[in-house]
Amino acid sequence: MIVLQTSILPRFISFRGVFRLLTGCRSFTNLNASPTVCRNIIQSSTAVRCYSTTLIKLKTGDLSSSSLHERYIVVLTSVGHWEDVPEGVLFDVGYLDSHPAGQYNPRQPTIVGIHDIPGTHGDLIDVLEPFAKLGCRVVIPNFPGFGTTHGSSRSDETIFQHTLEERGQFLADFVANLGIPRIELLVGLRSGCHLALWLGCAGRKIIKAVALISPSGHKEARTARLSFLIQNIRNLWDYPLYRIWLRGMACIEKKNKGHKNLTVRDEISAFRCHGSIDYNEINAALLTLAGNNVPRCIIYGQADSDDGKNILEHYSSLLSVPASLFSEYDENSKLIKSGDHSGTAWGVKFEKDSFNLIHTEKSILVKTLWDFLNHIRKTGS
Repeated sequence: MIVLQTSILPRFISFRGVFRLLTGCRSFTNLNASPTVCRNIIQSSTAVRCYSTTLIKLKTGDLSSSSLHERYIVVLTSVGHWEDVPEGVLFDVGYLDSHPAGQYNPRQPTIVGIHDIPGTHGDLIDVLEPFAKLGCRVVIPNFPGFGTTHGSSRSDETIFQHTLEERGQFLADFVANLGIPRIELLVGLRSGCHLALWLGCAGRKIIKAVALISPSGHKEARTARLSFLIQNIRNLWDYPLYRIWLRGMACIEKKNKGHKNLTVRDEISAFRCHGSIDYNEINAALLTLAGNNVPRCIIYGQADSDDGKNILEHYSSLLSVPASLFSEYDENSKLIKSGDHSGTAWGVKFEKDSFNLIHTEKSILVKTLWDFLNHIRKTGS
């Protein structure tokens, strides 16, 4: 595949795109419903050598790294996914990469981050940037519909439905274009944990370990109003005549939530993503990941509502991370209980709100993930 890296790409609307925008023709048929993308990723993988277990030690001064570089790459994805659009869709992907010009090195651990929904690659900089200075290759893409990732034509963004399968294939095509055959640690943040879980079932030859930070849970916990917005935008976005009204709804919701740093496009993409989530798939992924004994680390705050706390406790049990494996920190970030971190399942809890952990507990998160990464490398887990 020819890989182009550029910061400026043409934004054109093809004849096919104009036709679809005017007619609302969107009855796409999924050609790859079975086997799943996870299985396809495994079949297309290449064997790689074992990584070295020798890395530099973590020091306090290492937390101020500024080694991530913003780059752009063209990614063709979802080829053969839809019967009506077998050629797939093309995206100009903005991403952060600590080694943008380097060749893949099997002795260097590769860490890939999946941002929140809505969100951008900037969500994970605080936690993952230090790993670049610690000797890892860190890659954080913007997913379609968010941040600096755009379709080469407007129809490409409209065709992309943001399902787990489509987003999973996008990430697989993205890392393949970068020449990365294996991910040492896949890190998901909040809603990004859904995709991290799903991809974690691909097989350990492709993804060795998964880290879940402040996961959104495996059950639908939406207000009636939010569900109404999600379903309307999800179901009506296919019809051009409704899009002005839907953009207005998204704009109002953006103001109500105080999302000053997000665009209306980000909000609409988020609604479409959330509307495509199948929670049965999430539950199945939790059980599969645990059943395959994939190395996994879950980090969350338990000062949320009682419902949220109960959901995350059940989430952890499905992931086979019992209470005995959790280290716990109090409101002052003081360690009050050490968990058993000798196996492949790790857990960390905070007596704080889960949403802002990535900023308020950066040092603890970095140290936990670093220890987890070194543990699975040294033990060959």
